[in-house]
Amino acid sequence: MYAMIYDHDNIPVSGVIVKVNGKEIVKSDVHGRFILDFKKIGEYEIELSKKGYETLIQKFEYTPLDVLYFKLITAEQLVALAEEELDKFCYEEAEKYLQRASILGPLRGEIIFLRSVNFVLQDKYIEAKRVFRELKEKGYENKFIDLLEERIEEGIIDSDT
Repeated sequence: MYAMIYDHDNIPVSGVIVKVNGKEIVKSDVHGRFILDFKKIGEYEIELSKKGYETLIQKFEYTPLDVLYFKLITAEQLVALAEEELDKFCYEEAEKYLQRASILGPLRGEIIFLRSVNFVLQDKYIEAKRVFRELKEKGYENKFIDLLEERIEEGIIDSDT
């Protein structure tokens, strides 16, 4: 049975560790492909993992003449999806993508920054300030952070009056 692994942008992902029912079987080739060859037709669980990508675990039906397609996603791609959701004012969805991204890259400044932006857009200034403080503690400084800090302070002051 042939299988192919792509990222969220449909680019093949090489070097993915492929485990079936908990046992490492193979790694994907430079084109994101690999072959599964079992004696028994039936249901199996596959785990696909590679550093920098979200691990995928799912069940599949092994039938030798079928082709399996899998999608893995990076922190950058999750951040891009969060930004799209923020543009559509879908704050809960944006937060879900940011939480997933933070698992892959917990110290990434843009994830923390977008979490704070998400709260500011919802007028949740106390939560935004808490996340913003975390960003500053990690040493991230630039003009956008300063502008966000001003907006947070204005929101807190406005909501107190």
